[in-house]
Amino acid sequence: LYLDRLTEFLLACRFSSTTDKGAPPPVATWEVACSAALTRPGYFGHNLICLAWIGRNRSNLSYSQAQSSLGWVVESATKIHEDTDDNITISPVLEQMWTESTLEASLKELLQRGVSNIHLLTLADAISWLWSDFNQSSRSYLLSIARHYVASDAA
Repeated sequence: LYLDRLTEFLLACRFSSTTDKGAPPPVATWEVACSAALTRPGYFGHNLICLAWIGRNRSNLSYSQAQSSLGWVVESATKIHEDTDDNITISPVLEQMWTESTLEASLKELLQRGVSNIHLLTLADAISWLWSDFNQSSRSYLLSIARHYVASDAA
């Protein structure tokens, strides 16, 4: 399932392992990539999904591989895509405190809808993994993203 989604992600984002001659690959820090992916998660959260897998595999990546991978997330999140579904911008829902129960309820909705839309399953997995790595402010974006995709899938 993961390889199917990864392949779709790479094709959807028109990934290329080659760069312009002489141009170094983009690089970024974890914080910059997180900020970019939270505000512009991409088609069904592809940028977040990629970010979660980079985070999961940090220990297996060299420093330059990690920075280049994170740079690619930033580049994908800031690029203007032809499909408007790829260009959504997320604002956090302002609530006092995000809790584990709020996360659980949002993920449950994504997983229930994921039966008919596999994108939501991998997005729920990424949100769940990133939750433990993020602070309260970033968590509000994660929940806003979950709510956005639950609402858009219901429409």
